[in-house]
Amino acid sequence: MYEIRTVNVRSYAVTVKQIRRGAAGEGWVMSRARSRKALLLGAFFQEHEVRQLLTQRGVHTPQEVEERMDRWKVARRQLEDAVPWADAERVEALEAPPELSARVDELSQSEELRTTVENIPYRVAVVSLGQLLAFQFTVDRPYSATFQVPASPTALNLADITLPTTRPKFPLRVAGDGAGVTTFGSPFVQVAEFEGRMFLRNGYHRVVGLLAQGVSHAPVIVLQCADYTQTGAGGPGFFARHVLMGDKPPLLRHYLSPFAIEFNAADLHKTIRLRPDEFLVPVPE
Repeated sequence: MYEIRTVNVRSYAVTVKQIRRGAAGEGWVMSRARSRKALLLGAFFQEHEVRQLLTQRGVHTPQEVEERMDRWKVARRQLEDAVPWADAERVEALEAPPELSARVDELSQSEELRTTVENIPYRVAVVSLGQLLAFQFTVDRPYSATFQVPASPTALNLADITLPTTRPKFPLRVAGDGAGVTTFGSPFVQVAEFEGRMFLRNGYHRVVGLLAQGVSHAPVIVLQCADYTQTGAGGPGFFARHVLMGDKPPLLRHYLSPFAIEFNAADLHKTIRLRPDEFLVPVPE
């Protein structure tokens, strides 16, 4: 017989099968956790950091870890030998074309947009995607591939991905009464402009998916940020400020370059548990 249990090991779940062996006795057999192909901007990390990420966030045998470390060494040498690009790799920001006028007008009346921009001055612009600074250092390849556009897409085709009128389905599951899949965050792809640099604030999977299809420009919300915290890059689990503001910062196009290492990311499911409390309240007249 098989008894399936789930235990937490470090930051991810590992499935364990208990096999009843009859006369041979009982024992535990560890099976690999379910994983998904992901990209890691590993070249921008030190060796011990990459090894830790592969071990704690990935599902690999020791040999697979070493194979990826060999790829990291090649990528790191290329990064160190590269000419600094911060001044040369400038984001092109163009005015939104007339065919987006109706979409822009609709967005300007949206309560969701007002919540998104949080009183930060903004504009809708068409920007070059590859030159945007990337403070998020991993993306899920299968999820990125779900954002498809037609060949030779129009600005409206791209806006359906980056400035949608309906929310994309993000993989967040809420558990409790009436459990189901819900969405979170802003549905609009945002770019934060700060001290002459432009950071991708959200929508990493969508932008990497577009770049993989050969899309170079797309309409986004551009925020005029007055301080670094407004860019979103100051949160935990992102590249450090000195890396992003340095002379060789990670860019979105690097996800499709040798600077990115493919690894087997543990397949995580974020769950919110709702606990009902029972108490008495006065009945209004």
